[in-house]
Amino acid sequence: FRIGSLVSAGILSNGCGPASDVHPVTGQLQGAPAELAGHLIEVSRDSDPNTRGFGTLDAQGTFRLERLTDGRLERGVPAGSYRARLVLNDEGDGKTKRPAVPRRYLEFQTSGWTLQVPAAQTVTLNYQGK
Repeated sequence: FRIGSLVSAGILSNGCGPASDVHPVTGQLQGAPAELAGHLIEVSRDSDPNTRGFGTLDAQGTFRLERLTDGRLERGVPAGSYRARLVLNDEGDGKTKRPAVPRRYLEFQTSGWTLQVPAAQTVTLNYQGK
């Protein structure tokens, strides 16, 4: 997966605030099927929807949030309340089918996923198929 495709898709933002305001976030997409590995969790801050971050899911559904600021990749996101959604990766070999996921998880407004940063522990987002 290429960072350039994130930038062209508008997933990453330049963000705002000093790097000291960035907090590491580790998360778990509980109940996620293994075929979501390589796809993304994207977050958007409630008070400034242009402040976003992303994390690539592994086969166990874990992710770490990052963001791109002034051309630098930073681990973590600024403090605040966030909504989250799933972003399916369009890159592939042309033979692999995109995983079927409930449509609600593809939008911030309908996913039901929220988190607070800084997080005292691993953030858990619950995924329920169909």
